[in-house]
Amino acid sequence: MQRGMISLSHDMRDQGYLSTADLDRLTRTETALKQKDLEDDESELFAEMLPLTTMENFKKFDDELKKPWIKKCLNNHLIGIGGNEPKTIVRLITRRLRTKDVGKLFSWYGQRGNVCLSNTNVGKSIITAAKRTQPMVTEQDAIKMIQALLRHCKDKEKNNEVRGV
Repeated sequence: MQRGMISLSHDMRDQGYLSTADLDRLTRTETALKQKDLEDDESELFAEMLPLTTMENFKKFDDELKKPWIKKCLNNHLIGIGGNEPKTIVRLITRRLRTKDVGKLFSWYGQRGNVCLSNTNVGKSIITAAKRTQPMVTEQDAIKMIQALLRHCKDKEKNNEVRGV
């Protein structure tokens, strides 16, 4: 009998060399190995695409996130980034997704002529990943941190203008 990556003869199964519990354990092991391969593929896929450096890339990526399987893969990838504190988690996730130049074009609610991040699939993925990474992160906490990070993308430019750099 063929069970995925593991081949077993009917004799082994029929003669009781392997119990149902053993077969179930082999199935779980096989599933875990496949999941590990999938996670490695996800990391490679997103390593090539991220961080998003232009608005055009951002829009294409956001459109791709309409596909549920890509959105799920991205969420798994972002959750894997980790962090100890809510602020660190959101900062690391946003840093992985976009450059500061792209961040300057956004605000959470789209005020002052900026693009609205809250309505994008990328924005929703940031919130989802932050909440899943640590249970103590609420949606409102994540939104406040994202707003502060987007604000600071613009601050650096203003500080340089004041200094004459």
